[in-house]
Amino acid sequence: MLVQVSDTALADTEAPLVGAATAEVVGSGSSWLVTVELELDEEAIAPSSRLTVFAHADVDRDGKMSSGDFLTTQSFPLELASIGETRTQVSVVQI
Repeated sequence: MLVQVSDTALADTEAPLVGAATAEVVGSGSSWLVTVELELDEEAIAPSSRLTVFAHADVDRDGKMSSGDFLTTQSFPLELASIGETRTQVSVVQI
């Protein structure tokens, strides 16, 4: 599972990546795929930043988005806590 957090505040530009992590997905009979912990580059986050989470479970492990993989297909904003860790859940759908 690849999880990325990008700053999507600016329209019509590539969203800068502020954090990413990978994790192994184990099992298949649950509504929870995996918990992923990542650290964000605090220097890359401005007060005007709008952070969005993207997730991709690469089922066939080819490194590309392909049929059978699981992806986030809607925007999942990440609200940062002023101190400490922030938790969020995202949904993925099979493509």
